[in-house]
Amino acid sequence: MLQPFTGEFVGAGESFASLCKFIDHAVSGTGPVMLLGEPGTGKEVAARMIHFSSRRKNHPFLSVDPSLYYEQELERELFGHVEREPVRTIRRGILEFSSRGTCYIANVEELSLAVQERLLSLVSTGEFSRVGCTESVNSNARLIVSSGKNLRGLAEGGLFSRKLFDQFGSLIREIPPLRSRCEDVLPFVNRTAKCYSVETGTECIRFTEDAISALGAYPWPGNYDELKAELLSIFKSGIRTVTGDCLSPEIIHYWIGREGPPLVRKVIEELEVYLQEFRVMMRLDAEYGEVLLERDEWDLELKCYDRVT
Repeated sequence: MLQPFTGEFVGAGESFASLCKFIDHAVSGTGPVMLLGEPGTGKEVAARMIHFSSRRKNHPFLSVDPSLYYEQELERELFGHVEREPVRTIRRGILEFSSRGTCYIANVEELSLAVQERLLSLVSTGEFSRVGCTESVNSNARLIVSSGKNLRGLAEGGLFSRKLFDQFGSLIREIPPLRSRCEDVLPFVNRTAKCYSVETGTECIRFTEDAISALGAYPWPGNYDELKAELLSIFKSGIRTVTGDCLSPEIIHYWIGREGPPLVRKVIEELEVYLQEFRVMMRLDAEYGEVLLERDEWDLELKCYDRVT
């Protein structure tokens, strides 16, 4: 229920317009596509938009996440396999089922180098072989991959196939996090509220100015996934008019610190320092020895205490 972020993007800023332009460019092409960005930025949404806006839209869109499989299990899932005992049995894989459609691979950095080489052969020749068989199989599946890592750096370091990376050519796009395009928050909120109203047959939920300001100011470390979870929590509460007080505490606190009077911001900043100092001292008390501190923790003016054992 309520899947407003699985069909298309919504936004209003320059980053959104640039992303839509890239998607249009990818739709008109036929080569493999690489989508990069933090979790929750909408990489799979972009992949689905490319597929369902292209001539392949009437054919399968199949996805796989390599991080959920063992290497041999993943090979069988992608390429299929042939069992010879007790009788010869052919099991087709995702790349064969999506031959005229799209195969979407999330977290592509999790692929072993051996599997990457098999994919390189598919992208280069349009052929692959099933596990346990040398017979070639033709596949016209379009490959779209995504990653939250710096794949270019991994390729330069030999941890990802440089040849496979180069196959993506100009069809590589990094989707920026939501915190760098806060102008896209309000369109998503309005779209989600409208979808919820239509699906539940209820009155459309209204957001006050302070609620909208707080939602727009928050950095959303979980990106759209976190924003969607926040909205669903509000909608299920039965509230018809959403004010700032209806939002999660961390969102309200962040907004007060950003938008509140200077005195309020100063108090919050000082409180954060005391809390951080308290956490470090708790670690020292608990570990009774050397503690590896983070870089920002060295800036604290911590008092030294003699310990009696």
